[in-house]
Amino acid sequence: MKLRYTIVFLGLTFLGMQAQAGLSSVQEGPAPVIDPVAAEAPAEVFAEVADETKLAPQPVVDDYLAGPVAKSGAPAWQEKATTVSITSITMPEPLNITHFGNYQVDVELTVPDNYTVHTVTLSTTPVTLKNGSDFVDNYAWNYYTHDSNGSTADNDPVVKKEAGDGSENYLFERIRPDDIYPEIHFASSDITHNNEPADILINRDNQQLMHFNNPFNMVANTSFFIEFYAEPAEQRPPPPVGLDVYLVPSGVASSAFENGEWITNTEAKLVATIGRDDSFNHAHSEYSMHHVVYLSADDQGLVQGLDVSNDFWVVLSAHTSDARRSWNLKYHPDDGSVTACDNHDTWFIRKGDNDVVSQAGCPDSHVHLARNAEGAQVDGVRHDVKVEYTDGNGGTIQTVNSNQFFYFGDIPNLPPNASSFIGPPALTNFFTLVTSPTCHPMPRHSSGLPPASTVAR
Repeated sequence: MKLRYTIVFLGLTFLGMQAQAGLSSVQEGPAPVIDPVAAEAPAEVFAEVADETKLAPQPVVDDYLAGPVAKSGAPAWQEKATTVSITSITMPEPLNITHFGNYQVDVELTVPDNYTVHTVTLSTTPVTLKNGSDFVDNYAWNYYTHDSNGSTADNDPVVKKEAGDGSENYLFERIRPDDIYPEIHFASSDITHNNEPADILINRDNQQLMHFNNPFNMVANTSFFIEFYAEPAEQRPPPPVGLDVYLVPSGVASSAFENGEWITNTEAKLVATIGRDDSFNHAHSEYSMHHVVYLSADDQGLVQGLDVSNDFWVVLSAHTSDARRSWNLKYHPDDGSVTACDNHDTWFIRKGDNDVVSQAGCPDSHVHLARNAEGAQVDGVRHDVKVEYTDGNGGTIQTVNSNQFFYFGDIPNLPPNASSFIGPPALTNFFTLVTSPTCHPMPRHSSGLPPASTVAR
């Protein structure tokens, strides 16, 4: 029987030796004692086990991207928590450059008896590498279309707060791509999500030309997501007319569109055609819903063979001049009713064959990137957690803080540029919906991308 006790204890000792420290809020415990007799361990720790082969397997701590989760090195019977601490911050679904859906963050605490947790706050801040710059924590990740230096970028962290519920585990859901993926946009989400938009026609005689300055370095492992809010006209006489989406490379002036051969002259690529009956990819609110075009960079960082590293254009068109069969692009006028809605000459309309005019206001359109360079951390997030609590005697609220970084990993099944797919999959409401524990808001093929109704050209 003594041999059996020794085996059990050695198993516990081995597990204790596997623990590794990683979070600043967790203190390393004393080293485990090898001799159970000298340790004077409680008798229940060495309860007789009839068959050693039936010992329950111990869980393996594995944090995919952030490194090992910190645990104390001492057996549970040797160490008791004396204050509230943050044990781990994890993302069950690792950041994936091909995934365009919700993420979640799990926070595990250690809470001693008679202590009360009042709030657990998660602040999520994107971290990114700007073109030509060294990596800097909290660098600008959210740019307006006209902005090339980040001076007007909106870089506030996303803050979510949970009330203490007596547990030691807190789940934060609905961390959306719009919250953490590097972005180039015309208007902030505060404007597009909360204000009713106006309509402007999209057809052969009203082609919408949207110009994006791109401050981000394009690398091989880059996903490139084009989003816009456009709907077919209410009247739909046959035959149906789809919405064509063109990508135009860097270095093209607006005057280049003053020609009937602009597609050839600018080397534009038709990257998607949205059908009239296609659903939106997701909805943020009743005022903002988006189709998404999924693209990716090749080994040279080119998207559809085009250099988009400094700037690029997205052009929306429909093969009709009939307003009843046209599409409507949703936008917010620059008429004083909505602030900060000046596009600074980055939105134009091509009317007829040769007339290109500047358009005031802000279309509900933006572009997201998600990047991972081989051997380098390019884009990611920092999760900051703050816990407010009181001890058994009540009194002043105390706090404990910790943080953890996560980066987009290199996904080996990312398709090459020629196999990029474009939506639209089933509607996902980022505002209210989490559809599965693994945070996939849409069906996925083995390629890692959503199912396609149209293949990128």
